[in-house]
Amino acid sequence: MFDDHDFDDAEIGATLVNHDEVRLIEALKDALNAVLEAVGDAGDDAFVSHPLWLNVTRTAAAAERQLARVG
Repeated sequence: MFDDHDFDDAEIGATLVNHDEVRLIEALKDALNAVLEAVGDAGDDAFVSHPLWLNVTRTAAAAERQLARVG
């Protein structure tokens, strides 16, 4: 795991507003973890140049659009 913070249902009301936000963050974490598993302990360039990085940017953009609607 790339982060020591779960951003799960336990965060509703503290960091996240609802289950929809949890779902968005989980999708982004999954995309990041897929790159991490593929690349391992490589440098930043290996991450952002890996073909799976496109999934990270797409997932982040979708999450940003959804979160902007809430805020």
